[in-house]
Amino acid sequence: MNLEQHKIRLRVPAKINLSLDIVGRKENGYHLLEMVMQSIGLYDEISLSILPAKKFCYRITCNRPWIPTDERNIVYKAAAAFFGEKLPDISLHINIYKHIPDQAGMAGGSADAAGVLVGLNMLYDNVYTEEKLREIGLTVGADVPYCIHGGTAFVSGIGEQIADLTALTDGYIVGARPKVGISTKAAYQGFDNAHPGVVQLPSSAKTEHIVSAVKSGDLNSIALGMFNVFEDVCGVQEVENLKVLLLKMGAVGAMMTGSGSAVFGIFSRQLDAQNAYESLKNTQPDVFFASISGKMSVIADSD
Repeated sequence: MNLEQHKIRLRVPAKINLSLDIVGRKENGYHLLEMVMQSIGLYDEISLSILPAKKFCYRITCNRPWIPTDERNIVYKAAAAFFGEKLPDISLHINIYKHIPDQAGMAGGSADAAGVLVGLNMLYDNVYTEEKLREIGLTVGADVPYCIHGGTAFVSGIGEQIADLTALTDGYIVGARPKVGISTKAAYQGFDNAHPGVVQLPSSAKTEHIVSAVKSGDLNSIALGMFNVFEDVCGVQEVENLKVLLLKMGAVGAMMTGSGSAVFGIFSRQLDAQNAYESLKNTQPDVFFASISGKMSVIADSD
């Protein structure tokens, strides 16, 4: 590869869970999941630039000052995993411009990592297939393979098994991350405490229902079928309050996404969604409004 100056910018979408169930635990402690996941039209922006250098060096910048910009950041881990054991003699700059709430269960960090992997792959002439890129992504984080693939999908295993479902295109998402957060570790610990010693659990009939509802594309049926096993074990009152509020504002369904603590509502009418968004902005610190469908894409220089 002729490294003069190479740059790329990508929009990477957030995700929501339309369902999340835990069906077992592996001996290494990883939880086995069954989820229906959806990319939504809320995006972070990832910019990558590469210059020749005498040895590998990197710089990470971000518009949110509390996010680490050293090797703790998942985007560094993604870049290191892409290159493998021998880092190339380049200077790599990764800039993250965030819109996705962090620590919210919306895969903001995983989406950024996926953007780095996809962007580097494009800069290096697509040296990896998507399947291989997802394998690399799994070593970085459980949600990264899905974030590389995107769309409407049934995701299982520890996040590596992805099956496309009928794409959802109609509807709007409004939600917020309450001030009270839920760490991923605490969420899984809460589940384990509620199910001590369990190695395997049966697939829920709720999972079958939500998969069927998504295939039908009926928002009302989807809303009735949504469920998240973490809601029962986390017990955060702010989550319940937000769900009730979104339903009062006209959402056809409301739920916490991922391990939380962001809560979203699905709206069938854009006007209802816009009104809910404007109202929530007066009371909640981290509010979002998006189309129900999102896709990773390259940003042209003219954008």
